[in-house]
Amino acid sequence: MEIKLNKKTGKVEFNENAKEYKWSKVVKEINSVMAKSLKGLLVYYFIAFMLAMFAIIGVTIFIYYKQGLIDFEGEIDNETISGFGTFLGGFVGTIFSGVAVFLVFLTYLSQKEELRLTRQEMESQNETLIKQNYENVFFKLLDTYGEISRNVIFREGAASYSGKEVFKLANESLKDRIEATWHFNQEKYRLINQNTAWKRVMDEVIDNFIRDHSETFTDYINTIFEILKYIKKLESIYPTEYKFYRNIFISQITTHELVILFYYSLAINHGYKNFLAIADHYNIFDKITDLDLHNHVKDRTLYAYLVPLARMQV
Repeated sequence: MEIKLNKKTGKVEFNENAKEYKWSKVVKEINSVMAKSLKGLLVYYFIAFMLAMFAIIGVTIFIYYKQGLIDFEGEIDNETISGFGTFLGGFVGTIFSGVAVFLVFLTYLSQKEELRLTRQEMESQNETLIKQNYENVFFKLLDTYGEISRNVIFREGAASYSGKEVFKLANESLKDRIEATWHFNQEKYRLINQNTAWKRVMDEVIDNFIRDHSETFTDYINTIFEILKYIKKLESIYPTEYKFYRNIFISQITTHELVILFYYSLAINHGYKNFLAIADHYNIFDKITDLDLHNHVKDRTLYAYLVPLARMQV
């Protein structure tokens, strides 16, 4: 299937007339040829049988003639003709009965094959339609994501921002909050495990950040989560093709968005219990570099610690 990104609208478009969707037509043509070949076989056998009958009758008459049992120039011997007719009727009748049974059997095989091919074609078309329906839902979800991400509004103080620029500004604001919270509580967390300390910082920062900007990020994050769950559903149905859908989805997300989602997944009251496991399963954070994070050592260490715990929650 051909996938294109419309740079003007920002929407993903796909060509339903691509080669992949012509497969049902190929199957239909193959089935038609096979069905016709079976019908042709029946006609062939019938013609061959009729020719064989005429040949047998001709040979029989010739033998009778050579032995003088039939005289085309003299008087007709009713007794001889009656015997010949009885022989011919018994022989030909028996052959006809056998051939009739054979032709009925061939007809049965032909109809059985046609039914099988018809059923196979219908199943193939049905599978194609089902797959198209799943894909239509997936791309509608992508359209919904694109619309939400383009129209999201971020307010910081008296300023208000919209569009994709929001995620860059929100990312910077989030990192500032992490730095301030860690600096303020550093002495308090000095004697406890660093993973635990950093986890508490994440919980506090993300909880406050999401609460302060719920209007901005609630629908956005819910849409991301629904798309990931839908990809998981597609994986259960098409286990060899789900990466195709995953790659399309990831290609639409900017690095600034991924960083926000990354920190969101680390918060116990938000992403940790549901979002982190599925996000890690599809490796959506692979594009994030160490420079994109506030403290890549602490961030990645905490992430590696939480992932196994999150998977146990699923």
